[in-house]
Amino acid sequence: MINPAKPEIKAARPQTYTTLWDTIQRALLGFN
Repeated sequence: MINPAKPEIKAARPQTYTTLWDTIQRALLGFN
């Protein structure tokens, strides 16, 4: 499973990607 908390990935992505990924994480948490 991919670790969404990797700081190197967050640092390498634009703010739009970070916001999108945050939304995805919330959706995944909602399904759990």
